[in-house]
Amino acid sequence: MEFDPARLAFWESTWAVVLRCPASKMSTILGHVPAACLVCPVEGSRCAAKSDLLQAMSESLRFPSYFGHNWDALEECLRDLSWFQSGAIAIVFREADRVLESSPKEFETLIAILGDVAHAWTSSEPRERGGEKQRGFHVVFHCEPDREGALLARLSAIPSELLFWKS
Repeated sequence: MEFDPARLAFWESTWAVVLRCPASKMSTILGHVPAACLVCPVEGSRCAAKSDLLQAMSESLRFPSYFGHNWDALEECLRDLSWFQSGAIAIVFREADRVLESSPKEFETLIAILGDVAHAWTSSEPRERGGEKQRGFHVVFHCEPDREGALLARLSAIPSELLFWKS
């Protein structure tokens, strides 16, 4: 199945996808994302270390100044996102195979947090979120076609709440 950027506007559900395509095509693909979805790109090539990843996510997702640059603070901010008015949010990890490539335990923690947050966004009743509607929370793991196997192996080795669909 071909990746359809329009799926990123779905706020009724959360999901993750591994998107294999040349990096040169990413701008074209993301250019077709509906306005109802806020795309937050994170450059995997900048995220070799946990501190770099947290900084990149903080910048892309415009975390508040109180963001503590640790795993607990990441999960807290991802569960909030009240500073965005968008109906759906997509975190797009470009070159995802390079994210924490030399730190498998840190990568596992990241995936666990993303899964927990995705589950929280779909399972919360609006009254539990301060009257807010549920929000689509999507994660796109981009990789070059020749790196897909390595990325899928990393992701499949980690138990997670993330619901993947195949691109």
